[in-house]
Amino acid sequence: MPKYLEEDGFDKEFEKAKKVFTKTTWKNETKHTARVKLSHNKEDWFKLLPGEEIELSSKYDQAIQRISKEGDVIVGGLCPWLTKVGSDKLPLDPSLDFEAVKEKIELEDLAKKLVAQKSLEEAISYKAKVKTAK
Repeated sequence: MPKYLEEDGFDKEFEKAKKVFTKTTWKNETKHTARVKLSHNKEDWFKLLPGEEIELSSKYDQAIQRISKEGDVIVGGLCPWLTKVGSDKLPLDPSLDFEAVKEKIELEDLAKKLVAQKSLEEAISYKAKVKTAK
């Protein structure tokens, strides 16, 4: 590159422009529809049905999915459960895994029902014993 372009900061501006025009493909691998609003501009709103992909400017990568400093887990973002096509699939932080949270709540509810059912059976059994003892 000619010296005068380097001195004018052309190199830095070119690198900035490259980032704006780089694209990232995102895929919705969940069984739920993903809705994302990247800005107040309706052109930056999108909806991805299960299995669908969308190509977006890479400038939105950090907004869609935030990665831990260590680079080993997804810790946030506007739609962290989307998969970045072509990258290693990282696990979601447990606080973001809505399907795991939903399953845990369902299991806790089931456990409460089972405890209540067991208590009811014990109460009926106790009542029957009391009646026969009289």
